[in-house]
Amino acid sequence: MATDGHCGFRVIVGLMGFREDNWAKVRENLVYELDSHDPLYEQVYRLSKRVQEIRYLLDCFNDTAPYDH
Repeated sequence: MATDGHCGFRVIVGLMGFREDNWAKVRENLVYELDSHDPLYEQVYRLSKRVQEIRYLLDCFNDTAPYDH
C-alpha cells in the first residue's frame, strides 16, 4: 500500500480489531473528544492555540493526508 499519511490511525484501528480502512473513524473520534472536552485539553496543553493545532491536524479525511496533517 502506498503511503497516505494515515498509517498511525490504521495501526490504531487494527489494534482495536477493525479493518485498516476504518482509519477515519479514529480521526473522527479524536476530533469529537477534543471538541467535547475543550476546556480540559486547554488545561492539559496550557494553550487553547495548541488544542486548535491538534484539532487541525486530526481534521483530515482525504484519501491522502497532506503534509501539514
